[in-house]
Amino acid sequence: MGKLIAEIPDLNEEYLISFDINPNQFLSGKRSVVHFADKNNIGSYENSPLSIWFTEDSRLAIRAPISDDWIFYSNLIGTNMWSNIDLCQILKGSDYIYIIRINGEMVYSQFITQPKSFNNVKVYATDPWGDSQDGSIKSLFVINGISNSEIQPIVILPTDYINHQEEFTPTKGFLLGTLNVMAKTYTLSFNLKPLNYSYGWKSVLHLTLGSSSEAYGYRNPGVFFDDDGSGKLVIYSAISGNNKYSIKTDQLTLGQWSNIKIYQFLQDSKYWFAVDLNKVNILRVENSDVRDFKTVKVYVSNPWDAAQNSSLSDLLIINGKAEYLVGSIITPLLKGKIVAIIPILDKEYLVSFDVNPNKFVAGFYNVIHLTIGSDNFDYGDRVPGVWFNNDGKGGLYIAAPINGNKNYIFFTKPIDLNRWTNIKVGQFFNGSFYIYTVKVNDELISSEINYMPKSFVNVT
Repeated sequence: MGKLIAEIPDLNEEYLISFDINPNQFLSGKRSVVHFADKNNIGSYENSPLSIWFTEDSRLAIRAPISDDWIFYSNLIGTNMWSNIDLCQILKGSDYIYIIRINGEMVYSQFITQPKSFNNVKVYATDPWGDSQDGSIKSLFVINGISNSEIQPIVILPTDYINHQEEFTPTKGFLLGTLNVMAKTYTLSFNLKPLNYSYGWKSVLHLTLGSSSEAYGYRNPGVFFDDDGSGKLVIYSAISGNNKYSIKTDQLTLGQWSNIKIYQFLQDSKYWFAVDLNKVNILRVENSDVRDFKTVKVYVSNPWDAAQNSSLSDLLIINGKAEYLVGSIITPLLKGKIVAIIPILDKEYLVSFDVNPNKFVAGFYNVIHLTIGSDNFDYGDRVPGVWFNNDGKGGLYIAAPINGNKNYIFFTKPIDLNRWTNIKVGQFFNGSFYIYTVKVNDELISSEINYMPKSFVNVT
C-alpha cells in the first residue's frame, strides 16, 4: 500500500498517462490502483492530478481535475486479464480535450476550459492511505507535451534490467526504460545495423543520470556515430573521473549486423572497463572512479542529437557479467546435460530462457538446474532450479536460496503446451535491498527480498 514509484518535476497541461491493469478479485470498498499527488493533496483525493481506484462492483473510478467532484466510472472490468487504460489531455486548436480510452476504445471526452499543470508530482501504486486493489499493474508511463514534436516520455516503473530482443529503430528522444541502479559491474550488449552514414553526430544509445554530458554519469555509456560520416562508432563513458572518456571503433559495414558489448568488471581488486566489437576486444582500461548510478534513463536514441538511421536488436543491460550459454539455439532437454560452468555467480544475476513443453505428465520434470554440487544438500545447490510441478498441470516449480532457506519455492500458473514461454529468474539490488524475482513472459509473478544474498563459485 502506498508505494512511491516515481516523482515527476512537472506534469504539463498536455500529457498522456497509460498503464495496464490486471485485477485478481474485487473486494468491498474503494480499492486504489494509482494516485498522483502534489504537495497540496498528500492524504487527499481532492484536487489531485489523478486518482484511480476500483469499486466493489468491478468498475474503474477515475478522478481528475476536470471540475469540482468530477469522477468517471467505467463499465465492468474483467478479472484475471489485462486491460489498457489511457488518459490524455491534449490541445486541439485553441481547446484542451480530456480523453479516456480503455483497450483502445474512447469511452469519454470532455472540453477543458481551465487546464491545470502540476509541479513535483509524486506517483503512488497504490495511494498511501487507502486499501489496495488485489491485482497487478505494468507498463505505466507518462508523456508530457503531446503536441510538441520533441516528445519526452517519462517511464515510471523503474526496472532492474533491460532485455529487449525484438528488432527496432532508434528514435530521437525515445526513453526505453529507467534502471533502478547501474552498478559498478555491468554488461550492455546489442546488435546494430546502420542503414546509411552522414555528417553530424548521430545518437544510437544513451544512458544518463540527467542530460547530455555535463556531469559524471551523464554518458554511462553513450554510443554515437562519429560526426565525420565515416561510419565509426564513438563510445563515451564515465571513466576515472573523466565524464566523457571515449573510444572510436573501426567503420561498421552498412546494411550488416554488428555486435557491440560494453562492460565493466572486477578483476584482481581493480575495476576494468571494456568494449568488444563483433566478439573481439578493442578496449580494456582500468576505471579508478567506479560508482553505483541510481535512476539511470535509457534512451534509444537521446533527445539532444539526431538519431542514427539504423536497426537495433537483442539489447541487454544488466548488472554483473552476462553469460550466454545456449543463446537462440533450440536445445532439447536431456537429463544431466551440462551446458556451461560459471566460475562466479554474483549476488546480482539473471537467468533467462524460453521453454516449449510438448506434454505434461505427473511427477517433477526438470528444465534447468544451476548448482554448486548436488541436488539439494547445500545452500546454493538450487540457484536456481526449475521444474514442471508434480501435479502434471503445467505450472513451474522454481527453487532458489533465499533468506537461509536453500529450497525457497516459487510457483507459477500453468504455461501453454506447444508454445514458447519466456522465463526470467533473477536477483537484483535496488539500492537498498536484494530482490529475487520471477517473471513469465515479462509479467512479474513473484518477488521476495533476500536478506542473505550470496555469490557462488563454480556453478554448473
